[in-house]
Amino acid sequence: MIAKNEEFYIPLRKLWYGYRLLFPKDEISLEEFEQTLREDDRFLFGERPSEERCGGESPEQIRVMESLGVFGGPYVSLKSRQPTQQDIARSIEKTFQRLLSALSHMWDARNPKDKSMEKSLQNVIAKVKALHTAFQKRTGADKIDE
Repeated sequence: MIAKNEEFYIPLRKLWYGYRLLFPKDEISLEEFEQTLREDDRFLFGERPSEERCGGESPEQIRVMESLGVFGGPYVSLKSRQPTQQDIARSIEKTFQRLLSALSHMWDARNPKDKSMEKSLQNVIAKVKALHTAFQKRTGADKIDE
């Protein structure tokens, strides 16, 4: 599952959910799943802030975030599959594209009567575009083959 994933670092919970979909009869808990992977020297673990350190979201908020693909907690990668600089640049470029798309949707959904919000959104969009342009110039990310 990790070797074929587009991402190099996969949140443990996301990986566990995927495992449970592939093997629904295996009723492994998240803790057992994590322990099994930690005991296997093919895997590397990294830590992201846990739910408690991210502001103490409620279980419902965590479920909503996870349904949107946002996971806290540790992440897993393969020792044999570490990203190159080009892989990292491609990932950052995709993140910029998703962010710009989300901002575009926010712009389309804005209330045109709320001039303060419109001005704030314009400022955010301008800053993200400037940062994106600087990133592309520095890395040549605009020339990365998708």
